[in-house]
Amino acid sequence: MTQEESFSVGDLVQVSDGTYDERLPDNRTGLIISVTRVRGESICEIWMTNGETLKFHGMFLKKVQKVEKV
Repeated sequence: MTQEESFSVGDLVQVSDGTYDERLPDNRTGLIISVTRVRGESICEIWMTNGETLKFHGMFLKKVQKVEKV
């Protein structure tokens, strides 16, 4: 098990493949708009690229560091 990353408002993140929500866009990417910390763990509200706003536990998120050209 990996240690959870530290997330902040404004971080661009991608939701892990093992996580499902029918409102997720195909690229699974969004911008963190709020972070709530409960007992040292992050619950992030994310504005997804399709306009949906979803909440995920930090363990299901990965920061986007670099966008690869397709």
